[in-house]
Amino acid sequence: MKSETQSLNLRKMMEKQKLYPEYDLAFEKVCVKKKNIKNLEIGSVLLLGMNYLHMVLVKDSEIHAKVKLDNVGDYSIIEIVSLKETDVNKYDSKKYENVLCSLGKINCKKLELGHKVSISSLGIKEIEVFIDNNLYAKGKLVTVDDEIAVEIGELINE
Repeated sequence: MKSETQSLNLRKMMEKQKLYPEYDLAFEKVCVKKKNIKNLEIGSVLLLGMNYLHMVLVKDSEIHAKVKLDNVGDYSIIEIVSLKETDVNKYDSKKYENVLCSLGKINCKKLELGHKVSISSLGIKEIEVFIDNNLYAKGKLVTVDDEIAVEIGELINE
Protein backbone atom coordinates (compact mmCIF):
# COMPACT_ATOMS: atom_id res chain seq x y z
CA MET A 1 0.00 0.00 0.00
CA LYS A 2 2.74 2.43 0.96
CA SER A 3 4.75 1.61 -2.17
CA GLU A 4 1.70 2.33 -4.36
CA THR A 5 1.30 5.73 -2.73
CA GLN A 6 4.98 6.49 -3.21
CA SER A 7 4.89 5.44 -6.85
CA LEU A 8 1.80 7.56 -7.51
CA ASN A 9 3.42 10.56 -5.86
CA LEU A 10 6.60 10.01 -7.87
CA ARG A 11 4.59 9.78 -11.10
CA LYS A 12 2.75 13.04 -10.32
CA MET A 13 6.02 14.75 -9.49
CA MET A 14 7.63 13.59 -12.76
CA GLU A 15 4.62 14.74 -14.80
CA LYS A 16 5.09 18.24 -13.39
CA GLN A 17 8.81 18.21 -14.20
CA LYS A 18 9.42 19.70 -17.66
CA LEU A 19 12.29 18.24 -19.66
CA TYR A 20 12.49 21.10 -22.17
CA PRO A 21 11.24 24.69 -22.18
CA GLU A 22 7.56 25.03 -23.03
CA TYR A 23 6.34 27.57 -25.60
CA ASP A 24 2.93 28.57 -26.90
CA LEU A 25 2.55 27.97 -30.62
CA ALA A 26 0.45 30.95 -31.67
CA PHE A 27 -0.51 33.19 -34.53
CA GLU A 28 1.15 36.58 -34.57
CA LYS A 29 -0.71 39.02 -32.38
CA VAL A 30 -3.55 40.94 -34.01
CA CYS A 31 -5.40 44.08 -32.95
CA VAL A 32 -9.16 44.02 -32.62
CA LYS A 33 -11.46 46.88 -31.68
CA LYS A 34 -12.62 46.65 -28.07
CA LYS A 35 -16.26 47.01 -29.10
CA ASN A 36 -15.90 44.01 -31.45
CA ILE A 37 -14.51 41.93 -28.58
CA LYS A 38 -17.40 42.93 -26.32
CA ASN A 39 -19.84 41.82 -29.05
CA LEU A 40 -18.30 38.33 -29.30
CA GLU A 41 -20.65 35.49 -28.50
CA ILE A 42 -20.76 31.76 -29.11
CA GLY A 43 -20.83 31.19 -32.86
CA SER A 44 -19.19 34.55 -33.67
CA VAL A 45 -16.31 34.60 -36.12
CA LEU A 46 -13.17 36.57 -35.26
CA LEU A 47 -11.28 37.51 -38.45
CA LEU A 48 -7.51 37.53 -37.98
CA GLY A 49 -6.58 39.43 -41.15
CA MET A 50 -4.25 36.69 -42.43
CA ASN A 51 -4.26 34.73 -45.67
CA TYR A 52 -1.74 32.16 -44.46
CA LEU A 53 -0.43 30.98 -41.11
CA HIS A 54 1.97 33.50 -39.55
CA MET A 55 3.07 31.59 -36.44
CA VAL A 56 5.39 32.32 -33.55
CA LEU A 57 6.69 30.66 -30.39
CA VAL A 58 5.72 32.72 -27.34
CA LYS A 59 6.87 32.39 -23.74
CA ASP A 60 6.15 34.88 -20.94
CA SER A 61 4.63 37.43 -23.36
CA GLU A 62 7.74 37.48 -25.54
CA ILE A 63 8.08 36.20 -29.08
CA HIS A 64 11.11 33.92 -29.17
CA ALA A 65 10.92 32.67 -32.76
CA LYS A 66 8.95 32.85 -35.98
CA VAL A 67 8.06 29.47 -37.43
CA LYS A 68 6.54 28.00 -40.57
CA LEU A 69 4.33 24.94 -40.87
CA ASP A 70 5.48 21.95 -42.95
CA ASN A 71 4.11 18.49 -43.57
CA VAL A 72 6.38 15.48 -43.74
CA GLY A 73 4.32 12.49 -44.80
CA ASP A 74 1.48 12.23 -42.29
CA TYR A 75 3.23 14.40 -39.70
CA SER A 76 2.97 18.14 -39.12
CA ILE A 77 6.14 19.94 -38.10
CA ILE A 78 7.19 23.52 -37.56
CA GLU A 79 10.54 24.88 -38.64
CA ILE A 80 12.16 27.87 -36.95
CA VAL A 81 12.79 30.50 -39.63
CA SER A 82 13.92 33.44 -37.50
CA LEU A 83 14.81 34.18 -33.90
CA LYS A 84 13.36 37.22 -32.28
CA GLU A 85 12.86 38.52 -28.76
CA THR A 86 10.37 41.35 -28.43
CA ASP A 87 7.35 42.23 -26.39
CA VAL A 88 4.22 40.67 -27.84
CA ASN A 89 2.02 43.74 -27.26
CA LYS A 90 1.94 45.46 -30.63
CA TYR A 91 -0.27 48.42 -29.83
CA ASP A 92 -1.19 50.44 -26.79
CA SER A 93 -4.51 52.03 -27.52
CA LYS A 94 -7.81 52.77 -25.87
CA LYS A 95 -9.73 51.54 -28.93
CA TYR A 96 -7.91 48.27 -29.61
CA GLU A 97 -7.01 45.07 -27.77
CA ASN A 98 -4.03 42.87 -28.54
CA VAL A 99 -5.36 39.39 -29.26
CA LEU A 100 -3.19 36.27 -29.23
CA CYS A 101 -4.59 33.05 -30.68
CA SER A 102 -2.77 30.00 -29.33
CA LEU A 103 -2.77 26.55 -30.90
CA GLY A 104 -1.35 24.93 -27.75
CA LYS A 105 1.87 24.35 -25.86
CA ILE A 106 4.90 22.58 -27.27
CA ASN A 107 8.24 21.58 -25.78
CA CYS A 108 11.24 22.66 -27.82
CA LYS A 109 14.70 21.33 -27.03
CA LYS A 110 16.57 24.19 -28.68
CA LEU A 111 15.78 27.42 -30.45
CA GLU A 112 17.99 27.80 -33.49
CA LEU A 113 17.41 28.48 -37.16
CA GLY A 114 16.28 25.45 -39.10
CA HIS A 115 15.37 23.39 -36.01
CA LYS A 116 12.22 21.32 -36.60
CA VAL A 117 9.65 20.32 -33.99
CA SER A 118 6.79 17.87 -34.43
CA ILE A 119 3.36 19.27 -33.63
CA SER A 120 1.35 16.19 -34.53
CA SER A 121 0.10 15.92 -30.95
CA LEU A 122 -1.54 19.37 -31.12
CA GLY A 123 -5.11 19.77 -32.24
CA ILE A 124 -4.28 22.36 -34.90
CA LYS A 125 -7.93 23.36 -35.31
CA GLU A 126 -8.53 24.06 -31.60
CA ILE A 127 -7.70 27.66 -30.69
CA GLU A 128 -7.47 29.51 -27.38
CA VAL A 129 -7.96 33.29 -27.59
CA PHE A 130 -5.96 35.37 -25.10
CA ILE A 131 -6.47 39.06 -24.37
CA ASP A 132 -3.87 40.71 -22.12
CA ASN A 133 -2.45 37.26 -21.26
CA ASN A 134 -5.85 36.10 -19.94
CA LEU A 135 -7.80 33.28 -21.58
CA TYR A 136 -10.89 34.92 -23.07
CA ALA A 137 -12.41 32.30 -25.36
CA LYS A 138 -11.95 28.94 -27.05
CA GLY A 139 -12.84 28.14 -30.60
CA LYS A 140 -11.88 26.42 -33.81
CA LEU A 141 -9.93 27.46 -36.86
CA VAL A 142 -12.04 28.31 -39.94
CA THR A 143 -11.57 30.14 -43.23
CA VAL A 144 -13.85 32.93 -44.42
CA ASP A 145 -13.32 34.20 -47.98
CA ASP A 146 -9.76 32.78 -48.02
CA GLU A 147 -8.97 34.54 -44.74
CA ILE A 148 -8.05 32.76 -41.51
CA ALA A 149 -10.55 33.21 -38.68
CA VAL A 150 -11.59 31.74 -35.33
CA GLU A 151 -15.15 30.61 -34.71
CA ILE A 152 -15.91 31.13 -31.01
CA GLY A 153 -17.17 27.98 -29.30
CA GLU A 154 -16.90 28.98 -25.64
CA LEU A 155 -16.49 32.31 -23.84
CA ILE A 156 -14.39 32.13 -20.68
CA ASN A 157 -14.36 35.73 -19.40
CA GLU A 158 -17.62 37.51 -20.07
